[in-house]
Amino acid sequence: MAFIEGDDSFEGSVIQLELEIESRFNKLAELNQAFRYLIPEPQWQSLINEYEALMSHWRDDSAISNFEFHNYFIDIIIKLLPQLSDPVVDYTLGNTSSIAINKQKLLSEMTFQSIPSFIEILAKIRGLVTHASVTGSSDQQIRSRINYLLQSMAHYKEQIRITLTGIQNDKNYVTPRLFDPIIHEHKISQLNELISSEIMNKDSITTESHLIFDFVTNIINVYLSMIDLGISLLQSSVDSVFAHNHSASNL
Repeated sequence: MAFIEGDDSFEGSVIQLELEIESRFNKLAELNQAFRYLIPEPQWQSLINEYEALMSHWRDDSAISNFEFHNYFIDIIIKLLPQLSDPVVDYTLGNTSSIAINKQKLLSEMTFQSIPSFIEILAKIRGLVTHASVTGSSDQQIRSRINYLLQSMAHYKEQIRITLTGIQNDKNYVTPRLFDPIIHEHKISQLNELISSEIMNKDSITTESHLIFDFVTNIINVYLSMIDLGISLLQSSVDSVFAHNHSASNL
């Protein structure tokens, strides 16, 4: 959005991300074929068509139109995550107690639904506040969107906190400190204060665009790390079940 509005300092990042996303799509295509099309071919082709349509004209979009098109596409991606993760979680549930099953489901829901949705809300906020910073102002429509997203952010943050509390109470999981919800509260509070003081309550916005962009990106990266940790814990469960089943078959 910032680049479309004329801030050429974002061009290098845009080009780098375009290449990274294309590489990830190619890798996902390989994995999808290797795992017998967890994403069925018609659904996969529809996803690719949406991506190609988005990428073919985005430089000619208005910033807000681009924002809407990206939101729609990323929502499609997020809805795919349970479809891809549920078979993995189901595999780990056969040899576990009912309490452990609940913990596995909590971990999966947080890793593949709550946190990705939360990150997308943060990314939307990042786009809008960076856009406002580049243009030097925010109209009522932009402020209303930001306000709604801040409320959604608070909802998902509380949902994640509750889930983390449940996971931490499970002695089977040795959770890294990064899973401690308290350590994230400070940055989120700072973000709320920054947006309130620099975007929502000013007629003329003077905050440097990269300052806001980088601040929100740092928060997003923390939650991306939490997804990595969640996947690692689920991977450990898969490995444990596989070893148990392999040992049992040898007997």
